[in-house]
Amino acid sequence: MADLRTSGKKNIATRRNVAVVFDWLGGAQALEAWARENPGEFYTKIWAKLITQKISGKVSHTIKRDVKQFTDAELQAIVAGECERIATETRGEEIAL
Repeated sequence: MADLRTSGKKNIATRRNVAVVFDWLGGAQALEAWARENPGEFYTKIWAKLITQKISGKVSHTIKRDVKQFTDAELQAIVAGECERIATETRGEEIAL
């Protein structure tokens, strides 16, 4: 079993190294440019890992959808706060992220 003190230090070092490389690659401006060209990839691979929330409304049953099943338009609408519209378009089914 790994020593938790050692693995924690490695985790901190890894995060620090990733942050340095992120800056070398252009930082937030480069990420924004990539995200604009690849919104689906951005929302499913980066944004989805950073958010934890449940969006719900009046429903008679619950259907959970993996975030990868959403279209780019649905993800953008959710981020823009248009959850009611998405719930209506999905026949009132609950959207769980």
